[in-house]
Amino acid sequence: MLGVLAVPFLALVIALIIWKGPRLLAGGGMLTGHGLMWLVLLLRVQLTCGAAALFPDETCQSSDLAAWLLVGGAIFGIGLVASASGLERARHVPGAKASGGS
Repeated sequence: MLGVLAVPFLALVIALIIWKGPRLLAGGGMLTGHGLMWLVLLLRVQLTCGAAALFPDETCQSSDLAAWLLVGGAIFGIGLVASASGLERARHVPGAKASGGS
């Protein structure tokens, strides 16, 4: 059910990013948040339902999620790089006020 609700939400977020901008910072934030949530949810399943679960729960079972955890980590990492790149670009925009420093 959550996946069915998440797809229209992500489509709306992407449409707003394309329409309003700034695209790189907003896209980086979306990817960072999406990747982190993916990691948190899948790690929770892995820790409670996996074959070598640290906190086993007898009512659930799960296959190996290592590949999905790598995908979530990659999305998170791409989001961090995109956000850092967007911040760096924003600092070098002519007429923009630099933050910090003397």
